[in-house]
Amino acid sequence: MAGLIAQLQSEALDPKVAVSDLLRKMKLAAAKLDMDSVAHWVEQEMSGYTEEPPEYRVFHGHANGWNQYHGWVPIMGDSEFMNMISTIKLREPLSSIESIIKKDKGTLVVPLSVEQITMINKYLNYPVPAINVPISQSFLVSIVDKVRTLALDWSIDLERAGITGEGLSFSPQEKTKAQEAPMAITIGSIGNLAGNIGSGNSSGDISMSVVDIDKVNELDANIRSRIGEFAKEGADTEKILKCLDDLKASTSSQSSPAEVKSRLSTLRAILQGSASGFLSAGALAFIKAHFGIP
Repeated sequence: MAGLIAQLQSEALDPKVAVSDLLRKMKLAAAKLDMDSVAHWVEQEMSGYTEEPPEYRVFHGHANGWNQYHGWVPIMGDSEFMNMISTIKLREPLSSIESIIKKDKGTLVVPLSVEQITMINKYLNYPVPAINVPISQSFLVSIVDKVRTLALDWSIDLERAGITGEGLSFSPQEKTKAQEAPMAITIGSIGNLAGNIGSGNSSGDISMSVVDIDKVNELDANIRSRIGEFAKEGADTEKILKCLDDLKASTSSQSSPAEVKSRLSTLRAILQGSASGFLSAGALAFIKAHFGIP
């Protein structure tokens, strides 16, 4: 009978073998070799993460908010804000992810919790009743493939160290080798994201004498790329585009920060006066956060 490590390698290379089944055999090998750190990682993958998941389980997408008139529409804001509300940490057991992939539904939609939505609404000017983040099936497949590769790499490292096992057992010498030079599972890590949504974005933190031109350009690009959606929300897109042109001209010339902020105030007034949707709310929040215009 082939050793446990050879079995692991064979099954890791067989796409017909579910990775969740592969992990059970890996758990057995790690337990017999007293490799606690590897066993812990396997347990987290099998049962679901109770701690920060590794980087390969963190999805960066785009959040959608529910609009009673237009259905699900993209929420817009500055890059830091969007990263905070659109980052999903998948903690589900790997078997659950494999089950979703088998159903072949195309996209997994992850709803944000009531607590998260309440926090987001403190940042937006327009209340959002529901928010979700669509996760593509390709990302779910990438998680399963990553775990399969990590399991294979671990078994290869053990084999190189002379640890192969016989049947389902390992010799005392092999166990000693595993303890002397343990083969760790190397996975990416992710630190905590920024704190509460909106923290550090109060108008008091913004210099009134300097305007961040990069942020002006970011605002311009975001609005122009979704101008059709602004129109659906009832915004006066003709006025908005005219104001953006004036704003761009002021940043390209030697205009004073006061003049640029005046253009931004005009844009804010147009958005506030002719629109009532998530995109407009996101743009208004962006202007308030980065230019100190309430």
